[in-house]
Amino acid sequence: MQYLAQKFSTPDHWYPHDPIKRAKIDEFLSYSQSSTRVNAGGIFFHTVVLTKVRGQPRNEAAIKEHKEKLSGILDIIENHFLKGCDFIGSNEISIADIVAIVEFAQLEHIGIDVTKKRSNIKAWRDRVIAKLGENYKSSMELLVEMTTKVGVVESFE
Repeated sequence: MQYLAQKFSTPDHWYPHDPIKRAKIDEFLSYSQSSTRVNAGGIFFHTVVLTKVRGQPRNEAAIKEHKEKLSGILDIIENHFLKGCDFIGSNEISIADIVAIVEFAQLEHIGIDVTKKRSNIKAWRDRVIAKLGENYKSSMELLVEMTTKVGVVESFE
């Protein structure tokens, strides 16, 4: 995403030219690779892809581990990346918000509410969805179709 933002001269808020602003976005993008993606994605992968799509037995231990780690990750996002900001690391939407909202949307569509007990994340989520408008809705169509079809409902916290 960083490459595409630079290559196609997107508006500065998506991936700022200012090195301090960009560092905050890069910090989250780096962090998310080994935290949000692994654990939010891991929950989705184990509950939907492996179990429902591939027909493999549920790995309860892996799901539980991903959920426990995700809880701590959400606390970091709530109290660090969103602290004093409307969006991740900034008061303007960026590619970091796109990366995060996609990870959380997967979980939302299987019944996991990452905003529960996290007012900063809830307000951020609402702002991102409002800012993206119809683009968000249309980007979720395939996910909604798939999760509705497989009928997974998970609990969290």
